[in-house]
Amino acid sequence: MHITVQERCTGSAQELYNWWTDYTEGEIEATRSIRVTRRIVSKEERKLLLEDRFRRPVPFTDITEVELLPEERKVRFHSRSSMWESNGIYTFSGDNECTATLELDLKPRGLLRLFLLLPHGKRWFLRQFIDDLKAHLSEFERERNARN
Repeated sequence: MHITVQERCTGSAQELYNWWTDYTEGEIEATRSIRVTRRIVSKEERKLLLEDRFRRPVPFTDITEVELLPEERKVRFHSRSSMWESNGIYTFSGDNECTATLELDLKPRGLLRLFLLLPHGKRWFLRQFIDDLKAHLSEFERERNARN
């Protein structure tokens, strides 16, 4: 399954990239229906290994290898769990109004594979990616406005 999500926000792509790649541990700002706790397993200059523990809607753990590409303002990742395996890239572009784009190739597994067969399952699942990106960009804009 290929997923592309794109949203705009105020601020420069460089500001957004810097904010996005400042990974922290703990509760992650998530959508109403998703709750995640993050642990940074390892961190090098351009590579991270993250462990995300989802509690809602279904408990599972996702391990993500992240590669930072600052010259291109991109974040490449590979993720695996009992629910999926994915390869994706976030790209940040623009000067005063920036665009965040997620390109994701996702291979559903287990319960997710079954869920996506339901009539509204795929639509709900895709909506989570849109809502998640919008929530992150709103948080970025709030923090940016508070600084300025």
